[in-house]
Amino acid sequence: AEGLRELPDDFPPEQVVPTMFAYHREEFARRGVPYSEKLTIEAWARAGMDWHIFPHSIVLPSIDGALWYRLRPDGRIPDSCIFDIWSFGRWAPGEEPKVENEIYHGFEEFWSASPFLEEDFANLEAVQRGVRDRGFRAARTNPKQEATANNFQRQLVEYCGR
Repeated sequence: AEGLRELPDDFPPEQVVPTMFAYHREEFARRGVPYSEKLTIEAWARAGMDWHIFPHSIVLPSIDGALWYRLRPDGRIPDSCIFDIWSFGRWAPGEEPKVENEIYHGFEEFWSASPFLEEDFANLEAVQRGVRDRGFRAARTNPKQEATANNFQRQLVEYCGR
């Protein structure tokens, strides 16, 4: 990530991902992390970068691992859910960190644990208020930026027979 931050402002956007891959490969080699030659940019793009797994899992694969999200209803509290996050990474043999489960009860406890998710979580309360408003008629996703969400919803509706 540091190398990408140092790229000049006029760096060609289409070269950012290949450059990221090169940085990762150099770092893996330096740390002795196993890396398959079959993991190319083309293979990664073909596999997709945002997997939705029915009924409530999302996987975000990357060259250095993956993030896995699972959201499920909290059967005791109707306006609540259980949000599991797993982070998978590549490590050199013998360098794997000890896995420790962290449990947070609510966003307030989770705050600052993941700056990556803070913006999304910060928007949730306003979104929930808007969805419950009398004037709300329907949610519409962005057909380009949220194509995977659109497809997932389409598959879910087909599966449930609605």
